[in-house]
Amino acid sequence: MNGPVLVNPGNRVPLRERLIVGIAGIFQLLVMSIVVVSIGYTLWLGWAFSSQLRLLLDHWAWSIAIYLATVLGIVLLAMLVQRFWPRLILGGPVYGDLGGIPRRSFDAVLRARPHIRVQLFDRDQEPVTRFNTIQNRMLHDMLKANYMHLSGVSGTPGPEIEAEWHKVWERDILDRPVDGQTLREAADVDRFGFSYTMNVLVRTNNFMPVLTILFWAVIVVLVYLYANGSLDLITTVQVGLLLSLLLAGAWHGITLHSLSEVPLTFQLGMPLPEPAASEFAADMQRLEGHRVRPRKVEIAPTFYTVFRNYQSRLLLSSAMADVLVMLLVIGAMQGLISLLDAGFAQQAWAWHQAALIGILAAAFTLAGSFYVFSLLIQYSRALLATLIASGLAVALPFVLEYLVGDAGETLKLREILIAAGSALSVALVTFVTSRVKSSLS
Repeated sequence: MNGPVLVNPGNRVPLRERLIVGIAGIFQLLVMSIVVVSIGYTLWLGWAFSSQLRLLLDHWAWSIAIYLATVLGIVLLAMLVQRFWPRLILGGPVYGDLGGIPRRSFDAVLRARPHIRVQLFDRDQEPVTRFNTIQNRMLHDMLKANYMHLSGVSGTPGPEIEAEWHKVWERDILDRPVDGQTLREAADVDRFGFSYTMNVLVRTNNFMPVLTILFWAVIVVLVYLYANGSLDLITTVQVGLLLSLLLAGAWHGITLHSLSEVPLTFQLGMPLPEPAASEFAADMQRLEGHRVRPRKVEIAPTFYTVFRNYQSRLLLSSAMADVLVMLLVIGAMQGLISLLDAGFAQQAWAWHQAALIGILAAAFTLAGSFYVFSLLIQYSRALLATLIASGLAVALPFVLEYLVGDAGETLKLREILIAAGSALSVALVTFVTSRVKSSLS
């Protein structure tokens, strides 16, 4: 491999163990509290975006009715967006009508797999080989069942149907090329690269809803305060940038943790059809939850590039899905206000316009900071990454203020203190995350 990064989870040092386990523990708590966080976020979102209409009507009964209607509208819009958004961003099933995971997820795993080599301890070789064997059988039987259903076959298929299915399995599934790679090569039962990469992708993806909800819960508060004139633009940008960098660092830490330990699980796909379910039942029960800590993992830079591009796309698309819901709600509020009071609508539009600018800027900040932060960790030494990230946290808000025309104002002490605090916080998370990576290297 060209310039591999070496990971040796078999010889763990105490500091790395504490850092990785600590990061994973925090995120596990966040995942467990996702329902509570989501409810709180939705309730606050409804309160913020209904504020102008409630201000116009100015009656407690109307305020309650408007607030509840806004919350209900947000929930319904979010459900509607989630029906088509994932397919739009990740593509349809990789095997078309036969099913499978989203096409772009599968392609990312297949592209990344050649750039990682996993060496196992002897104790893990047999469980991994058996796990891969069952996984391959699960995929085969699931797709075959779907193929027979689409072909209108019930019961035992005849020789002609079996022959047609065999051609589909060989040509369209095992030998489907992605950048010169095929599933036949990737899913070798004696190797762990494909399952390892898929496991890392799925585990990191599981934290994306937590990441975006936490980000937006704070961002909406900041935008609300800014639109009401209670918070300066520079302070809003500083806090938002700092938060996005902190969350990007936490995401990267989870990815590193996922590389160091892989729990085997059969819960990510469809149940294994009979008779294979009975054949492998004992093995599946024995292997479920078995944790594999590779002796050594060689990771080329291209692996990180593929994952970074894929995860950046997910972050941006998830953020834009939230933005779409917010835009629809703001548009509905502005439309109702215009119908009720054309004069007040101008005042409401100034508030909504400020909110729109803040929300759109936040969406691109989240995805952009994640991309930049990942590049810094991958290619820069810990000190250089710390200095660059700290400089970005301090400088970018002031540059933005200059561009929008407020450069002539004297900087306030609070703004300077926030900039210094942002630099210190970003320096800390950058150093810690870089330390995790260097200890894995």
